[in-house]
Amino acid sequence: MDDRERQLELERERRTKVAVCAVLAGLLVFIGSAYGDYVVFAHYPTIGLLQALTPALRGVAKGAADPRSAHVIFTSHHAAGLILASCIVGIGSLAMIPPLRYLADAVRLRGKAQPTWKLFATYGGIATAVFAVVVQVVAVTRAQDFVKHADYSKHAVDQATSASGGIALALPATLGQIMFAVGFGMISYLAMSVGLLKRLLGVLGAVAAVLFVIPVLQAFEPLPVLQIVWLISFGALMSGRTASVVPPAWESGEAEPWPTQQQIREGRESGGSGRRERGAAAVAVPAPRLPGKPSPNSSKKRKKRR
Repeated sequence: MDDRERQLELERERRTKVAVCAVLAGLLVFIGSAYGDYVVFAHYPTIGLLQALTPALRGVAKGAADPRSAHVIFTSHHAAGLILASCIVGIGSLAMIPPLRYLADAVRLRGKAQPTWKLFATYGGIATAVFAVVVQVVAVTRAQDFVKHADYSKHAVDQATSASGGIALALPATLGQIMFAVGFGMISYLAMSVGLLKRLLGVLGAVAAVLFVIPVLQAFEPLPVLQIVWLISFGALMSGRTASVVPPAWESGEAEPWPTQQQIREGRESGGSGRRERGAAAVAVPAPRLPGKPSPNSSKKRKKRR
């Protein structure tokens, strides 16, 4: 048994575990995000423009209580829920690492050797999971200190929301998130290019990575829906318990890229359809006869009658 056959056998042995891990990661990310966005933040206080301008309308340059203090107080009172939601999402992020590493190894076996993206997915996922919890714990601690001192001025709110350690935590957290998104998107794209993932799943992974790393787009997608769908779909594909057929590149161990739109179009123009079974003889199609022009067979019949 050569190295390729040994690697294929290892892929088959690990496929079920990877499928369970991918589905579990998708469910954890969904539960943690939904709990944080729709349960913990269900009664999050809103600050309108009129409320923010109230001190100035009354002729006070600096109000005794900053309107943003309601947000800090909310964070202090819901500390347990916020930390629990971040922990669930963090565990889901860690559970995403084994499926991505498995897919990266499968891509490397089929000729796309890119170990960089595997490292990005591994260390970026760890950093994303760890700093998501650490940043939330630090934010809750600052909010509780803010409530304890009972100073609701603008200066106190600024100190609670942007303390001296904020940049030191935000920078590595952002870098880790970017690394994880790049690794996630590139592994998904390369897997599609060698035929391990169908085009829809490969494009879905690339788009999910973009939405995951751009904060502006996250406002339109409070839940990482595309990321969750990709994880559950990939787990279902690896489990083999769905109607979807596993791409042939998984069994052959060779890169079998999907045909491009131009190739499909050329196949339809040449053979009438984009696909034809190997070894099947081409069916001869008679040439169309122009209207008004007699066919050769009809002239022969006329001569015989005479």
